[in-house]
Amino acid sequence: MLAHNVPRPGGQPIEPMVFGCSSHFTEEMVNANEANQMQFINRYLEERLKIDYWWMDAGWYFCDGNWTKTGTWEVDTNRFPRGLRAISDQAHSNGIKTIVWFEPERVAPGTWLAEHHPEWILGGKQGGLLNLGNPEAREWLTDHVSKLITAQGIDLYRQDFNMDPLDFWRRNDAPDRQGITESPRSRSS
Repeated sequence: MLAHNVPRPGGQPIEPMVFGCSSHFTEEMVNANEANQMQFINRYLEERLKIDYWWMDAGWYFCDGNWTKTGTWEVDTNRFPRGLRAISDQAHSNGIKTIVWFEPERVAPGTWLAEHHPEWILGGKQGGLLNLGNPEAREWLTDHVSKLITAQGIDLYRQDFNMDPLDFWRRNDAPDRQGITESPRSRSS
């Protein structure tokens, strides 16, 4: 794994990194806001705890107090009025990079994706699995997340996947085409 898969910037092994976060105090980030995120970063600094990255975990988006309500990948501006950019700027000014959690495949009902693009969801408006085999859905996701990362000053993307996709794929496959929905060339919805 180390010899063949781990990046070696400049031909050198990656140095160990330390990540700081407030997830255990803010129920992932459901109870996080701009002020308490900056306060946590400042406490690490005051205690001289050198962190390389500030980790903004699940719940930074509009989710009605439930971090598993994924599918509206927009910063909750009620809690973060200046977006995550203000936190990124605070971290960067202190030599700390930022990491943000995403779980784009899982789509809950009542979220932006389920409401505006149910045809992209294996499960439709009731939520389910974002069909990344659909080129339009994959392109939207890539473009949207890229713009969000750039606009918010995020340094590192954190991918998660907390669901089993197999039943969604199987329910969308003909008996003689099992496995085709998970293919990147699939246009199933």
